[in-house]
Amino acid sequence: MLLHEEKIRAKLDKLEAITKVTSSEFEDYVTNHALPMILVDESGHILYWNRRLGRLIGKTLKEVKGKIARDIIYENVEDFERVFQIIMDDGCITGSETLLKTKNGPRIFKIYSNIHRDKNGKWLNSRCVFVPTENGLMS
Repeated sequence: MLLHEEKIRAKLDKLEAITKVTSSEFEDYVTNHALPMILVDESGHILYWNRRLGRLIGKTLKEVKGKIARDIIYENVEDFERVFQIIMDDGCITGSETLLKTKNGPRIFKIYSNIHRDKNGKWLNSRCVFVPTENGLMS
């Protein structure tokens, strides 16, 4: 019985090692992602965003880190609250249209997001990817 458990543990350890992504690899993935991406905590504070979103909004990560995303990227509070409530209730949001502030004025994006939790269920972050709509107008 103990040998069987050791074999299972060894397989799980090997699988974990194969699928584990280092924080620097993850940061590189987010930083260089082709679409605007942001990571927020469970209160909506900005943990990280990529270069693409920074260029779109016209601010650097250093300027916005720790601030509430609602105040930085959303055109109106109600839209942020709606999106954030869906993520909190469902654990994800897929393709809902949202109005973002950009350096060139308000623009519509489809948001895709889900909550990432640790193995104990503690919130780590919500990663949000924003996909531009064809003409920036609500469909």
